[in-house]
Amino acid sequence: MLAVKIHQERGARDADFDRTIENISSHICNKLNLNEVKVLSDNYCIEIVSGKDTPSGNDEIVAELVIRKTIVINKDDIGDKESLDRFVTNIKHFCDQAKEIEESAYFPVHMR
Repeated sequence: MLAVKIHQERGARDADFDRTIENISSHICNKLNLNEVKVLSDNYCIEIVSGKDTPSGNDEIVAELVIRKTIVINKDDIGDKESLDRFVTNIKHFCDQAKEIEESAYFPVHMR
């Protein structure tokens, strides 16, 4: 399961913000092959969630591990292509790494 949460009040979202959300969402769907993507939105943030929900069977013990990384862009820089590209690239790179970890294809440098 992969979740990306982007904090931005609904009233402050513009066309650049909407394109950025679409860009990240399609990267998760297309590049990472995570087709079960849900986009949740409220007045304060947008959350893109992929993957199956946690199993709830009585015969299973489930450990859900979460890595939280914060990537920030200044609101004034959202219109600057270079800053926006760096912001989106960092998010995509983190999603790529999360997918590799989930598929057990990722090995830390000291284990390679």
